[in-house]
Amino acid sequence: MARYSVEHARKMSKKWRKEIEKKVMSDPESSDIYKRKRQEIEIALLMRKTREKANLSQEDIAERMHTTRSAVSRFESSGTGRHSPSLETLLKYAQALGYSVKINLVPEHKSENK
Repeated sequence: MARYSVEHARKMSKKWRKEIEKKVMSDPESSDIYKRKRQEIEIALLMRKTREKANLSQEDIAERMHTTRSAVSRFESSGTGRHSPSLETLLKYAQALGYSVKINLVPEHKSENK
């Protein structure tokens, strides 16, 4: 009989994740890095999901962008790797999908003086 069950492993994983998040988020510099990386991952996921929704392959997008499939793969996994697409690349990617990019800057914290 196994010493630990899958359920026990899940509980421990959640506990450790919460402890790590608490430590990371308590340090302002680490918290900022975490937030930026999370945004990069969200953008990469949005890119991939939009491409899939359009029923296009990475090869299709690469052809439209005049680049390689592996480059498109890097753009779509930028949050997990070393390569984040430039704004120009993001605009070309969106155009290849038949989309445009809309960027909105919002304050991180609400002003208390309002």
